[in-house]
Amino acid sequence: MVKLAKKINLLEVVSLKTAKDGKSCILQLNTNEVFNLSLDVVAKFKIFKGKKLTQDELNALIKEQKIIEAKNTALNYVSVNPRTRHQVQQKLAKAKFDPEVIDTAIKFLEDFGYLDDYKFAKEFADNSIKTKKASILKIKNDLFAKGVDKEIIESVLSELQDSEVELENALSLAKKKLRIISQSKKQKNPLESVGQYLFRKGYDWDTISRVLEALRNEFENS
Repeated sequence: MVKLAKKINLLEVVSLKTAKDGKSCILQLNTNEVFNLSLDVVAKFKIFKGKKLTQDELNALIKEQKIIEAKNTALNYVSVNPRTRHQVQQKLAKAKFDPEVIDTAIKFLEDFGYLDDYKFAKEFADNSIKTKKASILKIKNDLFAKGVDKEIIESVLSELQDSEVELENALSLAKKKLRIISQSKKQKNPLESVGQYLFRKGYDWDTISRVLEALRNEFENS
């Protein structure tokens, strides 16, 4: 018995008009489905009124459009503030893009230098410790929350841990806190309060001990 070849129902473009923004086209099929396509997609797939499309071709066309939209969404997101790979991934996932489309958009950003987790972590850490006087632990937790890889975090923070910047920041914060506490007559042990304050800020006990010792020496010599 001879099997008949399965009939393939072709889709047809019945209308193709330029959108009001002048940057995209409105495509309508004989199924009454309507799609908004970028000019790049229209050109790449050589779309014109009367063109026949298989379902696979339509799927490829839709996927290409989604990739362009994902790239634009990601570019707009990173143009406002520097972002991590994880943050961009979450942003695109929230916008309901498929995982494969998300991966393509992220690779595009990385290839063109818009996304670099090591650079982000380095700049974030430098700014946090110099401007905000944040502790290394606080910076580590913040970077982890932003989805930066553990190895990148450790590499970036290892450079800061070898410096005296964290100790200087802790001492600066402690002196400022001590001045405020000294104005209150309710504080019986101001240095203990300063130590607790630094601990809440994320400083380790070794750094806190060195700071409190420096404050004691300064107080005794004053």
